[in-house]
Amino acid sequence: LFPDREEEEMLGAALADPARHIRLAVVGLLSQSDHPTARQLLRGRLMFEEDPMVRDVLKEAVSEVG
Repeated sequence: LFPDREEEEMLGAALADPARHIRLAVVGLLSQSDHPTARQLLRGRLMFEEDPMVRDVLKEAVSEVG
């Protein structure tokens, strides 16, 4: 899922998108990966996410990917 730094940066930016549906879509995508960077991005976003719906999905995703 993370062949290069540019894609990692794009996914990280999408996790901070103002639109909830974008953030939820990226969380769903990253939760399907077992790559360490995916876990790092999800945990990092959980620290800053304020939307309760997105936080709940993030918490579930973080617990799923370990």
